[in-house]
Amino acid sequence: MIAINPSVSGVIANYFGAIGSTDRYYWVVANYPSGPSSLAGPAKVTTQATLDNNNKVTISWNVAPGAISYDVLYTSSSTAPTFPSSSCVGLNVTSNSFTDNGITAFSYTPTSAGLLVSFHSILNFAVDGGAVGSITPANTALIPKNTIIMGGIINITTAVTSGGSATVAIGTTAGSSDHSIIAATAKATLSLAAILAVDCTATPFKMSAAGSIAFKVATADLTAGVVEVFVFGFVPSNA
Repeated sequence: MIAINPSVSGVIANYFGAIGSTDRYYWVVANYPSGPSSLAGPAKVTTQATLDNNNKVTISWNVAPGAISYDVLYTSSSTAPTFPSSSCVGLNVTSNSFTDNGITAFSYTPTSAGLLVSFHSILNFAVDGGAVGSITPANTALIPKNTIIMGGIINITTAVTSGGSATVAIGTTAGSSDHSIIAATAKATLSLAAILAVDCTATPFKMSAAGSIAFKVATADLTAGVVEVFVFGFVPSNA
């Protein structure tokens, strides 16, 4: 199994040129010796319809420790690219910046396509809070469109507590339901050192769109807890 490595942070796109009205969205994949990261982005910028040396976009991001190169992808909307697709404008970039001056996007498939990969997320009350509603943690993975999720594990490293009868469900922000990974689970079950199998072991699902692993708190706010999630599945080389 190939783990999805940490994605880059701080993706920014800056346009230099004449004022235009064409929206562009840029994404970055970090490549590690063990495989690629999940997508980071998008960074949106509005440009002329056609880029050239006088109308260009510079994309930059924070260095990902351990990464050996980066791939830069482009889309015309905020919807994450699916694979394979003609979306790559920069392949195996070795610095943490890239300039798009009208490069024709070419076909791109991440090296994980067709292989079993894992996705990781952590809900940390001290970082992400625990109010009733949907929570997308600061530390979470974007699962690509068409990925088939077929199993995983939940690891409780700090007990989930609440002043009421709180429940926690886990799903994705898009592409599946808000409880596709595990249905609403009572706080008592989410005790220190608990290890839980996810629901998608018995009921695999296919992502209809790219979406990040997210949590849904119901009934009462959380007052503490760290919930770590690992799910795994296949990223098809064809949709």
